[in-house]
Amino acid sequence: MAGVLLDFLRSPEAYRALGLPAEQVEVIETHHAWVFLLREHVLKMKKPVHTRWLDFSTPARREAACREELRLNQALAPGVYLGLVQASRAPAGWVLQRIDEPAAEAAAPTTPATPEDTNPTIDWLVLMRRLPAQRMLDQLMLQGAVCPEGVDRLARVLCAFWSGARRARLTPPAWRERAEEALEENARGLTREAWALPRGEAGPWGAAVHQAERAVAGCRRLQAGCARELAQRVAQDRMVYGHGDLRPEHVHLPPPPARPLVIDCLEFNEHLRQVDPFEELSYLSVECRRLGAAWVGHRLFARCGRLLGDRPAHRLLRLYGAQRALLRARLSLAHLQDRPLEEGSRWRQLAAWYVDCAALAVAQRPT
Repeated sequence: MAGVLLDFLRSPEAYRALGLPAEQVEVIETHHAWVFLLREHVLKMKKPVHTRWLDFSTPARREAACREELRLNQALAPGVYLGLVQASRAPAGWVLQRIDEPAAEAAAPTTPATPEDTNPTIDWLVLMRRLPAQRMLDQLMLQGAVCPEGVDRLARVLCAFWSGARRARLTPPAWRERAEEALEENARGLTREAWALPRGEAGPWGAAVHQAERAVAGCRRLQAGCARELAQRVAQDRMVYGHGDLRPEHVHLPPPPARPLVIDCLEFNEHLRQVDPFEELSYLSVECRRLGAAWVGHRLFARCGRLLGDRPAHRLLRLYGAQRALLRARLSLAHLQDRPLEEGSRWRQLAAWYVDCAALAVAQRPT
């Protein structure tokens, strides 16, 4: 059934009933979704997957996740997330119907979100306005076209979001336990088996495995040394429900005076959105460095620190940077499970870069 629906959504004719112009449809597949790019719009349909962190296994669960995605993204991407589209099975084939509801009500499913709901005749898509690819932050950095004024505008948007965000209130021991669990999950995802290496293999990938082990060990030591600083951050009520996946490809920097937009807020697990704002900045900063624009991350840290009236301890920032780099390394290696073998070198190379970045973070000394 999923294959038939995908074939339907690849056709420009599928969107005529919605009034969406599409001479052709470009399809992008991610771990958790299929994305359909039209001339002026984007539609995203979640895959029927179930992992430790998310459950999209039934139409009702996918509907609930779509509604949550629509609701959450109003804060940082107003005017981009337009509504939901229902795909229904009719005698003559699949039919798309637009379901527009106020964002405040978007989290309430119209069908019961029960584990027993496996109705194959309905699925759900999120409808978005398509943003110009050349104005996304990753593309601007690759072109060397990011200006300091644009970075400052992004800092203002992010700080306004974090300042108004709901506080994530857990006890210091709970935060510490969560950080330790995240590090151990990254460690499990960076073993020799995760790199898909035969035993005894030497060369660059074997060296990368050893570097990962050293980086994880250094991160454990740094994590233990930061226990007091982390407890202070929690006691100061600094932790918020943030974006959860703050990366350059999710940041749109239009020419002024238009405001920067940040899309793809992580909708499927609210625990993963519970963050220190400076941990989110660390995630973004690692990616800025990888794309050859480390100055963007440095400037964001400085501007956001001033706007928030906040300056975390240097070694805590090192910890955040190392944790996020190890996370990106683990996620890179996860691609080896579902990508053609010939792409393996690419993902190992990327994972090795992140591991080196984490190792550098834990080895730094305050300046």
